[in-house]
Amino acid sequence: MDDTPRKPPPGQPPEPLIPSHGGYRNLKSFQVAQLAYDVIARFKFQWLS
Repeated sequence: MDDTPRKPPPGQPPEPLIPSHGGYRNLKSFQVAQLAYDVIARFKFQWLS
């Protein structure tokens, strides 16, 4: 995996980490965290209720 930041094409501004329109749901870290929460909640309600 290459950790070097990618440069935008010439003439285009760099893309911010979180876009101004609030596209956090498209971030891979958010998707993984949401999946982990859903799995834990399902386990909890199935086995600990």
